[in-house]
Amino acid sequence: MKQFSKLFENIFFKSSGKEGVASDAAKFLLAFALSAGAAYLLLSLTGNFFNEVAARSSEAIGRLFVQQISFAVYSASGFPQLSGVANGVAFTAQINGLCSGRLELAVMAGLVLASRDRSVRQRLKGILSGAILLLLFNPLRISLTLSSIGTPFLAIVHDALFRISLVLLLVVFYAFWHYWQAPAANTTKNALFYRQRK
Repeated sequence: MKQFSKLFENIFFKSSGKEGVASDAAKFLLAFALSAGAAYLLLSLTGNFFNEVAARSSEAIGRLFVQQISFAVYSASGFPQLSGVANGVAFTAQINGLCSGRLELAVMAGLVLASRDRSVRQRLKGILSGAILLLLFNPLRISLTLSSIGTPFLAIVHDALFRISLVLLLVVFYAFWHYWQAPAANTTKNALFYRQRK
């Protein structure tokens, strides 16, 4: 158990000693893969929760952009649906896992948790602020996509901008968060259950 604890600490927290750039990068990638994978598995256990949150919040925000929009019954595949009228065209939109933002939340959590030079407190604040930002932005992008129904721009808005927008938001959020959060003096000291290395 002590060896596992040391290994965990070595991957997720920078040591006070010198560490090479290649070693730091490899540990960042490993910490990111482990964190994002674990976050995605945990978020997957929520079932339709994030799909429904995305659908309900998109219904509320969509009223600003779409002529008519309402939460419809679940589709045959078990996902929530939004129906309405945009630009004179009736639509029914299924809100599935790709629309929920769940994958982006996992990636954001992985990036923040893998930031080995930040304290646990800074990382937890980063995850919370990133999750709030993603959950507020996601219904806005869904609503703007629905508002393009009946226009010649629907294909590019849905197929390109819809997917790219959350990735860009993640990159910008992480850059600002990482820049504005000063590195902890000794991050191993800030671990919840670990003592400073000797």
